[in-house]
Amino acid sequence: MELVFGLLKKVLKYTIYFLIFATILVLIPNLPPYTTFTKFEIEPTQPQVGSLTINDALNKAEKLYLNKLIGPESFGLYNGEVYTSLATGEIVKLSPGGHKTFVTKIGQPCTGRTQEHICGRPLGFVIDSRTNQMYIADAYHGIWKFDMKTSKKQLLVSPRVEINGRTPKIFNHIAVDRSGNIYWTDSSSDFSLKDGAYTLFADPTGRLMQYDAAKNQSKVLLDKLWFANGLAVSPDDQFVVTAETFGNKIHKYYINGPKKGKSEIFVSGLPGTPDNIQVLPDGSGFLVSLYMAIDDETPMLPRSLAATPHVRKFLARLHHLIEIPIEFLNQQFPNVFFEALLYKIGHFSTFSGLSKTSGLVQLDWEGNIVTAYYNRDGSMVHLSDVIVFNDKLLMGSPHSSYIGAIPVPPLLKKAFSVTSSQQKVEKKSDAPKSTQDKPVEQPKPTTAKHPSSTPAKAATPSAKTTPPPAKTTPPLS
Repeated sequence: MELVFGLLKKVLKYTIYFLIFATILVLIPNLPPYTTFTKFEIEPTQPQVGSLTINDALNKAEKLYLNKLIGPESFGLYNGEVYTSLATGEIVKLSPGGHKTFVTKIGQPCTGRTQEHICGRPLGFVIDSRTNQMYIADAYHGIWKFDMKTSKKQLLVSPRVEINGRTPKIFNHIAVDRSGNIYWTDSSSDFSLKDGAYTLFADPTGRLMQYDAAKNQSKVLLDKLWFANGLAVSPDDQFVVTAETFGNKIHKYYINGPKKGKSEIFVSGLPGTPDNIQVLPDGSGFLVSLYMAIDDETPMLPRSLAATPHVRKFLARLHHLIEIPIEFLNQQFPNVFFEALLYKIGHFSTFSGLSKTSGLVQLDWEGNIVTAYYNRDGSMVHLSDVIVFNDKLLMGSPHSSYIGAIPVPPLLKKAFSVTSSQQKVEKKSDAPKSTQDKPVEQPKPTTAKHPSSTPAKAATPSAKTTPPPAKTTPPLS
């Protein structure tokens, strides 16, 4: 009896110590991280029945380019070839036989993943085949334009310019409409990608932006998104859809028509955290990659804590307290060990082991969920983007060293059956005349003018970036 009483006494004592420590940590003013913590509501996740029923459609993924790529995040097609962006800052072209060809890099030379703030991290890119221009959203270095013919780079949106009093910290994704207007997402104005773990606990500061090339300025279209992520323009150029990752929802913002300037929730309660959005070539809808799939067995802790700001503040400040001594040691005694430790503490990769279930949701342009695909065997964790090529569904992840591949599901095979030449004809015939789609004046738009967009000389690629399309392409391996 005395033993039990002694144990209870110790438990009570340490509980009191912990509560005192937690109270002090939360109540002391002006402690980092410097952000806000307020209560906000999150919609419940849709039940995984019907079109969202759990399955193993993405299981048994083949590993292509194993140990030849680091963190293939996003995909694009150009001249019948696949391009992807890497954690080491490069965008590369993938060739048959397991080869890759350097295309461009926004950042500077670096030693690897732990120096991504130096390397650059292109989280999203889009290639406009009409103009042969690639538009890149580099998490650390801003929005860039890259000429696929001349390899010249041009800075469009600087990471040092405030927009509505806040500096973008995570340039995430990008899309271009038929008129050449550029839309991009800023996932957070409080934390950079290397400190992305804090965005799980802080109030939402993500934004959807529009860049006006003629005026060289950006304006805010949507604000207070909990990690704004992938986006796409509808085939009729009427609206933009963008993912709110930790809110598990897709937003819709009208860019033309009678509802121009208005927004609404396109779909909410997705069974996971939406990442990149890939438009289906047949115009039927788009795919949303789920970085982490959520079910009753794998709930997402930050969502559960949305209504408890004091708990989120405690966890964020505790996280920072752990980081402070390691950061000090790295400043005093710089070495790869401390650098890697800092990276692991602040980066999203810290939480990469919490769940091994990822997924993919197919939606139409009305906001209806057509079907869902899941990977539950760990062969493709943390799915960030997908694309169909040569009868394979290629899957990327920011934390993997390969590209996952499975035989393309029938619905996606049909959606991607439209040829590049057909798409070009359709775009040309649908292109608006120069006298149409005049901009409508917005009430007090939030804008920020960027520095003069001076072209920058690109690093010389190791091979031509726009080879003529081959008549037949061997499968990737």
